[in-house]
Amino acid sequence: MSEVIAVDETALDELLASGALVVLDLWAPWCQPCRTLSPLLETLAGQGSTSLTVAKLNVEKYPDVQQRFGVRGIPTLLLFKNGVEISRQVGVRSLPQLRGWLEPEGAVFQTAATPAPASRTSWPSFYGDPSLHAFLAQRLKAHAEQGEIRLSFNPFWADNQGSISAALVHHDDPAVFERISGLPAAIGILLETQLFLTPQDVDALFTALTPGKDVSAVPLRWLHALLGDELLGWPAALRTDPLNQLRLSWLTLAERWLNGDSLQEADWHPLITAESSLALNENRELERHLLSLLTTLSPPPDAGDTGSWLLVKTQINFAAAQFMQIADGWTPEERATPARRFAWFEQKQAEEPGQQLSDERLRELQEQWLRENAEFSVKEQGFYARYAELQAAFHRPLKEELLRLFALAPVFVPPNK
Repeated sequence: MSEVIAVDETALDELLASGALVVLDLWAPWCQPCRTLSPLLETLAGQGSTSLTVAKLNVEKYPDVQQRFGVRGIPTLLLFKNGVEISRQVGVRSLPQLRGWLEPEGAVFQTAATPAPASRTSWPSFYGDPSLHAFLAQRLKAHAEQGEIRLSFNPFWADNQGSISAALVHHDDPAVFERISGLPAAIGILLETQLFLTPQDVDALFTALTPGKDVSAVPLRWLHALLGDELLGWPAALRTDPLNQLRLSWLTLAERWLNGDSLQEADWHPLITAESSLALNENRELERHLLSLLTTLSPPPDAGDTGSWLLVKTQINFAAAQFMQIADGWTPEERATPARRFAWFEQKQAEEPGQQLSDERLRELQEQWLRENAEFSVKEQGFYARYAELQAAFHRPLKEELLRLFALAPVFVPPNK
């Protein structure tokens, strides 16, 4: 089984000189999306062990490499063949997307029929132990009473406060959450998407999520509800009919998956390859996030696959922002403006000597942007003034559905019975 190898500049040059097919991950310790991508690259390295070398380089230690390859943001993946860069990917990608990117270039991966869903978690919730359930509930409620539970891009724990899954187990690693709580890592990661912040929220959570249950299918059932027609109103929000048809196709396949059908990789292929076949312009931010989410979930990741579920969480958060903006009356063009603003500032930075903006130049550009986009800026300020209200309204039905699924989860039955 191959692993991702850490390289410095010298080792990188030696690796490229070997002529091997190489994926180079440019990352940094402070980069949260890089952390999301990391376990997926480990899986990728193992699946393509005979045909592919996956390496990572810390640009914080070796900043010249980032400039050498003209990379402006991380994570960025560079693909080399015979020492020459032939392609690159910017940002977080799912495992199917990465495989689809690399296979045409000669990477060969392990393939097999997609099995019916099964979690690596082979124990009941809270290990069937009421005392553990009570202890963790009391701990989390105490943090809620002190206002120490925070929303975060990824799980975090520091200075006796953190995101909900980390506050539960006093650690930010989803694998630690799984080991301590007896709950699949996916449960902890999806809890991070919801507003379980108050003592009342904690009481509701632990009333529904009792010891001895099999909750391994809850993450996928919740996503099936999230992507259905009722909770969020996808049909009205989407402006791309082919993408809506892909959403409906995924719902059908996921239902079969949940019913225990053994599906082939070919069944998911139209969803895996959809990103390259659908042309979505810059004004279709919600459609982009949905397409990325469908690709990540084709086929659905194991409930213990932390990398894939962290990516799912990120995509849900992006989609949530879009739905909140829709509820606030934003047009598709306005919803695309934050991404356009980011690209504008990146381009201005690239035009500066050394590709760096001085504090003075940054202030000038900020003032210019505000002058040229005054109407949007006023609307954006109003949105953030109402953000808490919009966020609560968006999450309320999703939180209720998650609690309902916890309450309905069956009693755990050991695999050998």
